[in-house]
Amino acid sequence: MRMRTSRRAAFRGMTIGACAALALGGCRDKKPTPPPSKVPAAQQAAATPLDLTLRVPLQPPWNAEDTITVTVQNPGQAPVVDAVLELFVQAPLAAPADSSAATRPQAAADAAGTTLTFAIGTVAAGQTVQLRQGIRTPPAPAPPAAPPASGQPPAPRPTTRRPAPVPADTMTRFAIRATLSARGGTQLAPVVVDTVRIRPRSEVTIGGCGNAGDVVVTRYGLGPVRVGMPLDALKAACPEARDTTWGGQEGMTETGLVVMPGGRRVVAVTVDGAVQRILIDQPGLKTAGGAGVGSQVGELRTRLGKMCAGAGEGRVAVWFPNAPGISFGLDTAATKGWPPARMDPDSVPDTVAIGSMWVRRGSDDCPARPGESTR
Repeated sequence: MRMRTSRRAAFRGMTIGACAALALGGCRDKKPTPPPSKVPAAQQAAATPLDLTLRVPLQPPWNAEDTITVTVQNPGQAPVVDAVLELFVQAPLAAPADSSAATRPQAAADAAGTTLTFAIGTVAAGQTVQLRQGIRTPPAPAPPAAPPASGQPPAPRPTTRRPAPVPADTMTRFAIRATLSARGGTQLAPVVVDTVRIRPRSEVTIGGCGNAGDVVVTRYGLGPVRVGMPLDALKAACPEARDTTWGGQEGMTETGLVVMPGGRRVVAVTVDGAVQRILIDQPGLKTAGGAGVGSQVGELRTRLGKMCAGAGEGRVAVWFPNAPGISFGLDTAATKGWPPARMDPDSVPDTVAIGSMWVRRGSDDCPARPGESTR
């Protein structure tokens, strides 16, 4: 394991000068020196730098579980408040949401990678805070096709599309970056960057959900991930599957498996040893009609016709009798504060974006309203 540490120099000259000025003023005026004014939190953070240490796995193999460790230490004489740690993991390294943090970190993913945000809070003088974040390297990429032997016709091209190849500079190495700042944006320590390098000639069975071809969201699932399949079958189809838990509604703890069909992260929610539903909350996976995270309600209305609406998974969801088995969670920023009356599907604006999709079983009828049927 490798460790990198850094410390910002304290402004000792400024502190000494300020003390000298106060002392001279007290002697000249023959009055007691007034107490120092309270230092704003942002200035206090800037004057009290923190030590930031990052440890990454040393040459793990493909499709292996390991841990990133981040240590924050306050060597100063005053506490630092509202500290926030951002841990960036470069794609295609998967970063499941499990860590030693007191609260679950916020996660945001895009084409560049995954950023996990930890609210550390106050770091007392002399205190050391350590966070451990579990990670898993991706399945080994498929090898390039061998050229046909002399005199033989070339092999037919596959009829299914394959995921785009990973760029050469991130094929066997992944950047990890730790950034520590105050809530207001003041940097508390220099940014620390390190690299995870896959073990040379790592022997791992090639395959898994990441090498699936066309992965289309249907009422039954997507790719090899299917609603109702036993956990053993899912783990056999997706060797990269990783257990995860999170807090559900009414204080219940939910369980699932993080899998990567087509290289896209989804969560298979599990109940009684089987997949109950599949949660898709990242762009890239779509239905055969092109609906996915980021689509707008108006697009779905035009394509699928009558729309139903209700509350589900802590947010407003819509679904369509003409697209059974799939619910669409609306953008929480757009629906925050909506009263129950806003559940009327006719009141949902066309411009509201889809924030997630659930593949599940159950009724696809609309709740009956006075004077109309459920479909």
